[in-house]
Parts: sequence; structure tokens; C-alpha cells
Amino acid sequence: MGVALYHYFRNIDHAFQQPEVGLRLKFLDRRYSEFRPVIPDRECFLRSFIFSYLEQVVDRIDTHEEDRLLAAVRELARRADHFQWASEFSRRREAFERLIVKIKGWKRMWDYPTSRVSYNRGEFLLEFFSSYDTTDDSEKTP
Repeated sequence: MGVALYHYFRNIDHAFQQPEVGLRLKFLDRRYSEFRPVIPDRECFLRSFIFSYLEQVVDRIDTHEEDRLLAAVRELARRADHFQWASEFSRRREAFERLIVKIKGWKRMWDYPTSRVSYNRGEFLLEFFSSYDTTDDSEKTP
């Protein structure tokens, strides 16, 4: 919880001088196992949501969800091409498809002994998302 406090308040002593902060943190600490600090921009909720969802996808043994996602995204891409929607959808779709294909390939590596293949599910997703550029939407002013 200390990392989350520092991320949001920078000065922990100052944060605890605000009574509502302590009460809220006590409530959150009882109900959640961990906090994931996010950069507060226009896409922070979506990034946090998709990251949490993908953690669950990665933790599954089978690849049924990945296959379902790829089929759904490709159907949307077909419709987008039909209506000639902007290329931004295409760029994001391609990035998402690459991630899902990587997850499927990564799951195939689980069949090998861990002495030959080392993996960490959370680090895998963090590495992918840290290499993904910010989108134009987050840089636009209202």
C-alpha cells in the first residue's frame, strides 16, 4: 500500500493529515489485495480494466478466450473496413491482435520445463504495455 500512497500523494505524512485519506485507505486495505497506481489521463480506466482482464486471460490454461477475442476483433475489423472507418481503429486493433497472439504463443511455452523457459505473467503484460505508445486521444485537450 505504501507504493500507492506515494504514487498518489508523494508526501505520505501530508496524506495522513487529511482524515478522510486514512479512513478510505483502511476501507480499501480490507477489501483489496493490492493497488495498481495509474497515470491519471483520459485512458487510465480503460488501461486498468484491460490489464486486469488480460491478467485473467493469461492465467487461464486453455486459449479459448484468446480465440474468441481474435474472432470478435477480426469481425469488427471487417465491418470497419466496410464503412471505411479511420485508421486509428486499425492501428489499435493490430496492436491488440499482436498481444493476443503473443499470449497464445506464451501459453505454448508452459509445456516446456521452467528450467528452459522462465516466465512471469504480470511482467509479460507490463512489458507489452510499456512498449505501446500513448494514443492521440490522451494528448488532445478538451
